[in-house]
Amino acid sequence: MTGIASVLWGTSFSAIKIGLEYVDAYTFVFLRFLLASIIMLFLLLIRRNFGFEFAKRRVAWFLGIANGVAYLFQYVGMNSTSASKSSLLVNLSAIWVAILSWLILKERFGKG
Repeated sequence: MTGIASVLWGTSFSAIKIGLEYVDAYTFVFLRFLLASIIMLFLLLIRRNFGFEFAKRRVAWFLGIANGVAYLFQYVGMNSTSASKSSLLVNLSAIWVAILSWLILKERFGKG
């Protein structure tokens, strides 16, 4: 299963770059999230599992919108760069979060 996830993740940047040759970034992001929403709704209907609660509903909405905007920025940016550079920049986010948490929040690195 991990291998399948790796292949899908690794090829997604190339697939996005190819898709952007045919559709603009805004439409592409909309179609991607529409398809994902339809699949999730279908899975929820099959499982009949609609009972979930958010402890902090506003935080969940904010994070969902921020994630959608991040995808939009990624797709718009891919019009100006290659798939490999986009992949590198997206995957460097973990390092940037660590560095910014140290600089801004004064967090300390530990062994975990």
